[in-house]
Amino acid sequence: MSFVINRWVRGKDFVGRGEHLEALRQEGLRTSWILGNRRVGKSSLLRQVEWLCREGYWPDQMALYWDLQGSGNVEGLRDSFLEALEDAEEVAEELDLDLDALEEATFQELINRFRRRVKTLKGKRCYLLIDECEELVDVAAGEPAVLAVFRKLTHGSRNLTIVMAGSMRMYDLDESQARTSPFLPDFLPPRLLGPFSEEESLKVLMSKGLEETVSRDIHRLTLGNPHLVALLGEHYERHGDLDLVLEEIKHGKAAFYFFNSNFMCLPDEMRAWWEAGNAAAQIAALPVNHPHFAYVRQSALAVERDGRVHISPLLQWLETGGLDPATAPQPPVANASPGPAPPRAEDPVFQLLRGFARRDKPLSAMMPAQLLAADDPAEWIQSAQEPPSLELVQSLRDPEITPDMILAGATPEYLNQVSGDARTQVYLVGLYLYHRFVGHAPGESYGDLWERAGFLAENDIVLSDAEVARFPDRRLAMVTARCLKVRPDSRYSALSALETDLKTVF
Repeated sequence: MSFVINRWVRGKDFVGRGEHLEALRQEGLRTSWILGNRRVGKSSLLRQVEWLCREGYWPDQMALYWDLQGSGNVEGLRDSFLEALEDAEEVAEELDLDLDALEEATFQELINRFRRRVKTLKGKRCYLLIDECEELVDVAAGEPAVLAVFRKLTHGSRNLTIVMAGSMRMYDLDESQARTSPFLPDFLPPRLLGPFSEEESLKVLMSKGLEETVSRDIHRLTLGNPHLVALLGEHYERHGDLDLVLEEIKHGKAAFYFFNSNFMCLPDEMRAWWEAGNAAAQIAALPVNHPHFAYVRQSALAVERDGRVHISPLLQWLETGGLDPATAPQPPVANASPGPAPPRAEDPVFQLLRGFARRDKPLSAMMPAQLLAADDPAEWIQSAQEPPSLELVQSLRDPEITPDMILAGATPEYLNQVSGDARTQVYLVGLYLYHRFVGHAPGESYGDLWERAGFLAENDIVLSDAEVARFPDRRLAMVTARCLKVRPDSRYSALSALETDLKTVF
């Protein structure tokens, strides 16, 4: 059997993913989340990074692969991290970590020791590759304090790059009991790891001796999912007939288990479609600009071409039994409406971004109520004036410009009386989104003006579960939380980076 099934690959067996590897190698990268559902190649990507570092293809880099699967609790995290170090002796040696001495350490002590040693590296970078990161959802539910350990790790050293891989379930991470800044926003937006391109599928299949015509048929049937490509390729290698292959994987439940595991990682609504046996029809009705369509495409359930949704032939065949995908020249067109979906109206937040970009000088405070009422947010923000200091506003006693109005749109830079920059504008966009969806200003629970000002000057704005629920999309809440970091270097580095994330939501 020449195909690699049900396990990760690296080195000569690894295909594609050049864009992701290039992004992960980027200078100064601190955190990244590889988001992918089941059987899409997340572990292989992490293992390839490990291999590239170990074999010297990425000079002056080293990598520690840490699999969280099955950890269950903090003690399990400790054991799995020790096991990771044992499997990467060269990393332990480089960091001068005595594994025998670490056997008695607690999880927090272990991570702190690792973090401090990485900090001392000279001219080297360490990748911490965390696989099955959604395990943290269950661990943190029982032991919320564990997130503070991970949070400290993300800010521990410029020599450390943390790359975690996991499914959409990571969005279920409950950080409502966290006493410090939330952990997940630092990893947003995730990098979506999707199917192979046709070229990549053909490279895998034809390198094993399959004909080009058959290889193209397999790519069309699987929509390029790496696991399904290898699975059908391996079965075809034995049978030499795609019809026999499809019958075998259907009766052997291989196709069922693939789709079942992927739907279990999707939103509850989509899980219900699968359980009801009408997922193909429901997905066919999705517009291509639906907020979850990217995850549908990533899971090889459907693909968009020419503004139309094309359902996975395997999914349709599995649910209806009425399709013979082996002879189909291409996946069937699922939705009947011709032409691309109509463009959506531009959200006002993008007008706001344009206004900030046109300003000659950065703004460090604004009055959100006036901005929300403006007909043209871009024009309003472009012409907005920097307000006087809070002390002066209080002394003026002007009913049209009160201290509360200023505090509602004040950045930490304004309150600490330091100059603003692009990251200050990012904070103001976060305040706009907070006011727009939460419906009030941050820190309003403080009755005293100066206590409230002190809180806003020194603390991140952390969204409660109830506040997150007011946003139309949880991802938008996460983006907002990242904007509202008290430390400028923890926010988006530029308005353009923020705009890229906002376009995935609006």
